[in-house]
This record gives sequence, C-alpha cells and structure tokens, in this order.
Amino acid sequence: MHGLGDDDSLAAWLRAGWADAVLLGPDRVVMDIVPAGGRDFTGTATWAPLLHTARTPSPPAGAPGTAC
Repeated sequence: MHGLGDDDSLAAWLRAGWADAVLLGPDRVVMDIVPAGGRDFTGTATWAPLLHTARTPSPPAGAPGTAC
C-alpha cells in the first residue's frame, strides 16, 4: 500500500492483522474497522447517519412518474 499520505503506519497496522478493512474520514481519522477475520464494520450505527444529506436524490431518467 503506497500513497496513503501517512508515514506507512496505517499500512503496517493493517499488515499486522489488526483489521481487514478500515473506513477513514477525510481528515484521516479512523471511523470504523472490519476486525481481522471479521465480516462487517462494527460501528455502522455511529457513522452511517453522517453519509446522509438533507437533499432528496432525483429518480433516474425514464423512471415511472418522471417527465421524458
């Protein structure tokens, strides 16, 4: 893993077996991990609401009820 913008400590941490995946915020703060051997992120309830916006997504073009 190159180009992470850190001093290679994150890659070393992952290689050491502490986690199989990591979710980093834009400020490089670890928001959640998939523990080594785990299947899912562990703290989804904490960070998932941060992914939602106040904006309602538009339906895809051609979807029922949309103008052509």
